[in-house]
Amino acid sequence: MSKNSKVKVFLTICVITFMVVNTIGLALGSFCHKQMCLRKGKNPNDSQSVSEVINTNKNKVYIEEDVSINTKQGYKLNGTYIKNPRETMDTVILVHGLMRTRRSMLSTAKLYLEKGFNVLVYDSRNNGESEGRDTTYGYFEKYDLNDWVEYITKRNPGGNIGVHGRSMGAATALLHSEINERSKKVKFYISDCAYSDLKDEFIYIADKGNLSIPSSFFAFYGSLVTKIKSDFKYSDVSPRQSIEDVTTPIMFIHGKKDELVPVSMCKELYNAKNKGLKEIYMPENAGHGESYKYNRDEYRDRVYNFVDIALEK
Repeated sequence: MSKNSKVKVFLTICVITFMVVNTIGLALGSFCHKQMCLRKGKNPNDSQSVSEVINTNKNKVYIEEDVSINTKQGYKLNGTYIKNPRETMDTVILVHGLMRTRRSMLSTAKLYLEKGFNVLVYDSRNNGESEGRDTTYGYFEKYDLNDWVEYITKRNPGGNIGVHGRSMGAATALLHSEINERSKKVKFYISDCAYSDLKDEFIYIADKGNLSIPSSFFAFYGSLVTKIKSDFKYSDVSPRQSIEDVTTPIMFIHGKKDELVPVSMCKELYNAKNKGLKEIYMPENAGHGESYKYNRDEYRDRVYNFVDIALEK
């Protein structure tokens, strides 16, 4: 075989290999995108009304109101505003986790109602009763949260606003904190079991699956397809980077038994915040999103104390 023929054969093999690898990669990327971004959130207890969950104290009846906003992103979000019977302009906005709805945050809502705040809980885009064609792990959700902050600012002018998020909702809150640096409308954030970086989290989950294909291969094509179909890359979602220069007080919470998001990510986030008040709370006995469930008194006391200090600043 001549030298030219060998070169042609080599180039042909390279082209075919490139096409095969990309075909497989794009197919895997499409699968990742469908599983990660297109599934709609729903809770097992969605048949319960907000009133059934929060109005268990006969001496206090919390009045709920269905509310909605049209976001600057072009879709409608639905939520519930719960007015505290004690007159106050202060409000905490609660942001739920992946594939959940506002009802998953109602135990946390009671925590803040008993503290004396009004509470807003809402269904994030592509979840529950809200519109939106996909889930973006905080990338577009941070702008939705900002729209809700504007809503509360107009509804309760002059009042304090706090944000408490869990899991993806916590990541959304941290991403929003960077936006908030310009307006300072949110006075504190509580981040419960957030991931520090979406790409790192994806690789962590993929590695736990003991896949025969390298997790970096999955991450590359998953991110590529996600960019094409949902207009964001995994690397665009990095709460760790977002909070580096944030001065607003942030409390980081993470159960040490969390097997979905490694507790090391909470430490990364705490260390990444270089300015302003911060606190870290890592209960020994809690898995993902379970810190309040298994440590109600300590969780309440730690959160209340942090909020009090944050609002004194």
